[in-house]
Amino acid sequence: MCFLAFLGALMLSCGKGGSDSDLIPDDGIFGSTGAEFVEIFLTDPNEVRLEGRIFNETAWEMEKVYPDFNVFGEINQKYREELDKKVKEKMSQFDMPAIKEKWEKRFPELVVELSTIEVPAKVEEGTPLKLVSPVRLKDFDKTIKRNYMVLAYTVELTEDIVSPVFSGAGLRFMDADGNEITSSSAKGLKDAFQEGLKKGRQLELITDIALDNKSIKSYFSAKYVMLSWNTFYVDDGKIGPVQVGMYYTDLPKSVPGLYDKFDYKKETIENEMEGDYEVESCTFFKDGKEYFSANLDDGKVISIILDENSSRLRTKDGYSFGYNVLGLYQSWTPKNGLIDVKNIRETLEWENYYEGEVFVTIGRYTFYVPSDMAKTEFPKTRHDFKDGASISRIVCK
Repeated sequence: MCFLAFLGALMLSCGKGGSDSDLIPDDGIFGSTGAEFVEIFLTDPNEVRLEGRIFNETAWEMEKVYPDFNVFGEINQKYREELDKKVKEKMSQFDMPAIKEKWEKRFPELVVELSTIEVPAKVEEGTPLKLVSPVRLKDFDKTIKRNYMVLAYTVELTEDIVSPVFSGAGLRFMDADGNEITSSSAKGLKDAFQEGLKKGRQLELITDIALDNKSIKSYFSAKYVMLSWNTFYVDDGKIGPVQVGMYYTDLPKSVPGLYDKFDYKKETIENEMEGDYEVESCTFFKDGKEYFSANLDDGKVISIILDENSSRLRTKDGYSFGYNVLGLYQSWTPKNGLIDVKNIRETLEWENYYEGEVFVTIGRYTFYVPSDMAKTEFPKTRHDFKDGASISRIVCK
């Protein structure tokens, strides 16, 4: 049997073994109940599927040791006996009757218990929301059958919000040190966009979370969830108080929800042809990481830059790092709480300085795309880009 095909098929159908549950702490967002739930969830009661999963994992381990383990997509027969022996030894460590009993008796009980737990939650500083009701699982006895869960919670707006297209609330799953493990956006804002986001309005939000064998550990090992809503966006040459034309000395030291601090830097660039010159910039940090930056001239901001560090920031029209380049050929307009899409451009005049990117300027924005994602040196239409081409940088002047 083709090893790669066998591997791909089984990875879609198999549960993980009990040993993986050691990574789930008892003090995660669902406590010891969550740790026990994950342990059972990741142990497949079907002996055939469990053996297939063990076969896969063992084969991967051996492939790292023996360079010739995999020959043209198939297992080298000289290693087959050793592989089968190891799989048999690992399978003998599983008490299948006990596993099946847990799935039949304890698993349904845990589903009920999890639905009663209030998830530890915080609201990110600068987020214009407050929690009105706790974060809890909703209809978990039904959604778990389709391998996902829904966290439901009610919030109240603490100020009027003018929000860019595609912006919305979400939950960030955090570790004990305040670092984000993973995140998921919230649903329930369609009517709110239509009727207005005014201070005092309450919104019933839900966050869907897929429970596959890979992601479940990330969610259940989190220590708390952080409710966040990035209401800052780049528009008309500014983002929050950072504005083209202002001096960096006039910037606030920090802005809740936007940046915790910024660093100013001036460096000299040596250039034999044109002579040495100075470059000034400010880098803005959030949660200890670079978030966005600005270019300066004589201490004055001349452009705002969004790059791979700024994936959670957008322009008012919804563009951000990683956005599909095809979107630049379209117009996005909120309509009745939904998004109305109109094709407005057949061509765009892209430029190329042969420095690894092609770029195009639309209004006050210049969008960059890696050169290797373009089919020609000077692309014009959307068909001149390869599938998956996306924005690598946005500069707003």
